Amino acid sequence: MNKLNSSVIIISLAVGMAFFLLISVFIQRELNPESFNPDKHRIFALQTNNPFGAVGGDSPKMLFVRYGSAEYMKENFTEVESFCRIIHNSVTQVKVNNNSFYNQPVVLNASSNFFNFFNYTLLSRNEQTVLKSKNDIAISKELAMKYFGNEMPIGKPIIISFKSEEKEFLVSGVFEKPNTVTQFNFDMVSLFHGERNSRCYVKLDSPLSRQKMEQEFERLKDEIPVIKGDSPNQYDLLPMNEAYYSSMRRSIFDLTRDKADLWIAILVALLILGVGLFNYLILIKNRLNDNSKNYIINRIHGASNKDLTLLFMREVFVLILVSIGLGILLLKLLIPYFNELLKTTITASTFIQFNSLALSILLLGLVAVISYFFAQIHIRTKLSTTNMKCSFQPIRRKINVMNIFQLAVMIVLIISFSVIIKQIQFVNNKEIGLDKNVMAIKIPQAYKNLSKAFKEELRANPNIKEVALTPSAPFLGHFKLLFNYDDNGVKKEYYPCFFSGDASFVKTLGIRILEGEGFSGNPEVDKHKCLVNKSLASLFPNQQLIGKSMPGNSDKTIIGIVDDFHFSNLKRKIEPGFIEYRDEGPNVLVKAIAGQEKEVEASIAGIWSKLIPDYPVNFESLDLRYKSIHDENKNFIRLIGSCSIISIFLSMMGLFAISVDKSVKLTKEIGIRKVNGASVLEIIQLLNKDFIKWVSIAYVIAVPVAWYAMNEWLKGFAYKTELSWWIFILAGLMALFIALITISWQSFKAARRNPIDALRDE
Repeated sequence: MNKLNSSVIIISLAVGMAFFLLISVFIQRELNPESFNPDKHRIFALQTNNPFGAVGGDSPKMLFVRYGSAEYMKENFTEVESFCRIIHNSVTQVKVNNNSFYNQPVVLNASSNFFNFFNYTLLSRNEQTVLKSKNDIAISKELAMKYFGNEMPIGKPIIISFKSEEKEFLVSGVFEKPNTVTQFNFDMVSLFHGERNSRCYVKLDSPLSRQKMEQEFERLKDEIPVIKGDSPNQYDLLPMNEAYYSSMRRSIFDLTRDKADLWIAILVALLILGVGLFNYLILIKNRLNDNSKNYIINRIHGASNKDLTLLFMREVFVLILVSIGLGILLLKLLIPYFNELLKTTITASTFIQFNSLALSILLLGLVAVISYFFAQIHIRTKLSTTNMKCSFQPIRRKINVMNIFQLAVMIVLIISFSVIIKQIQFVNNKEIGLDKNVMAIKIPQAYKNLSKAFKEELRANPNIKEVALTPSAPFLGHFKLLFNYDDNGVKKEYYPCFFSGDASFVKTLGIRILEGEGFSGNPEVDKHKCLVNKSLASLFPNQQLIGKSMPGNSDKTIIGIVDDFHFSNLKRKIEPGFIEYRDEGPNVLVKAIAGQEKEVEASIAGIWSKLIPDYPVNFESLDLRYKSIHDENKNFIRLIGSCSIISIFLSMMGLFAISVDKSVKLTKEIGIRKVNGASVLEIIQLLNKDFIKWVSIAYVIAVPVAWYAMNEWLKGFAYKTELSWWIFILAGLMALFIALITISWQSFKAARRNPIDALRDE
């Protein structure tokens, strides 16, 4: 019994501490972004009101600002020490020493002070000269190794193909990416030039200057340049730390974290620690009970309560030390999985840093202190010489709060896991107004003139049903426009999303026309026409839109109304949108005949290799793209699923150890009952009924908690599944099944034992 107790104590402590430390270190890092930058408290992201309005889930603020705004601030406000502009440039190909690379590194255009401003480490040690000319480029240490090997590549040429041009650069610096949480993900940096709107950060002389600066922005808002030039716009400052959590940051170079993830991580850490500690305390109590007679004998020989407590603590420290060793091994195994799950970069060395070590020592100290006081209270109140009497006394059955907590946590996680899976299935199976099997082929910018030839080659394939050209397909990107119109003398505005494609665009995507007609295919006729979706039409109730000019856009005549279709994730409602005719674009959309998808994919690859031989083939289905924009849900489900498994595992271990302990303590009672004719089933019922009661109480506690948590989570989706009653029933039955499976084998063994042996042992 002692060996089983010790094993369960060690495993429970090791698992609980490992997961708690892992999640706690993750939270520590995430709550302290840019920790490598000593100036981070003086750096602010410049933000302004969103001129497109806070519609369709958009933020009322945006971080994209007008050229000249920061320049005005630097010239007129002494508090502004410096500023740095940043914008992303999309890359399709990199050529180095006649070798082509298609890994699409993230390239930033930034002000010349970029590395000094953000305090990035330059291995080339030339902060002041790294970005001095338009042909300069700095690359990461990883890319330097990939492109040039071990040599320092300063002065070496790199040819980069962007969307609209090919340009040769000279490497002027090599930088090292920080191994801490940062909000920028980039591989190359070139010099920002030209009067372009961009992201911009300003560095103040002191963090305390923020309030004064924002007051000045308000006072001088008529003078500071803004993107929407027909009306003044309010600028304000977003602290760099807060910018990391901002939903406005959606560029490819942005690393961001939803603070909701951190709250979930904190809750998960506390739950896992709670389950592990409660397991530990339950088993510590069992160990104290098992050793009670020895302690009473020691007391008879003069030992005090303190002496007995210290004697017990020596045993506990051995168990804790073994748990630490097992926990360290478990941590090393879990780090890669955890990094992949939460998109972080924790390493083994992270745990030997001061904060992590302090947390580990604090946790171990907490376990030791809890153990000491728990043992002291138990020894003082439960042990006396009268306990030496070995006569039979039926054990009083109490409500075990710690076991109920464990079971309640397990039920909450099972319900959460089930609801999340149900929502993911809902997302994946929902009709979105588009044919998700359509394939989108992205033609490189250098070969954009071949998109029509590509389309014609595909049309000759009998396995292809429809082919269309478009500048951008749903889930691959779209534009939002501002239209102003007059409504009976009242000036109004709206912000529709904008798509374009050729005459086959609507048919290829499977978009349903509700009223009117589609494009004719005659460019001269169609170029002044458009289709609007149902959401846009609903903005103008009781109006006949077909045949009329589009409100706010007199160049376009509405010829049809199409059904709503999704072009973003399901956390956002479908926004008003319209489709105009354009028979060109770098995206080719292909709808294959059902069952012929593989053959069509092979045909696409063949045409690609013939027309675009020096680029790897680039196509994907809209279904894959649609699922990729919901990837955060996959990570969430994996996190909750992992925690559910851990919780179930720890709960099962605890229940098993308790069932063994209980069957031992009831050995004599079981023997007497069997001698008096009790059946095996009656003995099993005797041993199991307390556990069933615990599951029932835990279920009553867990259901409202889980319902509230999942209801709040689902509020983040504009389109969501229902909280079905059967999920809650199923979770309760699963918890009961897990509990019974865990304890029934031991109960069965105890019930089958020969009663004569049981009474002889007693």
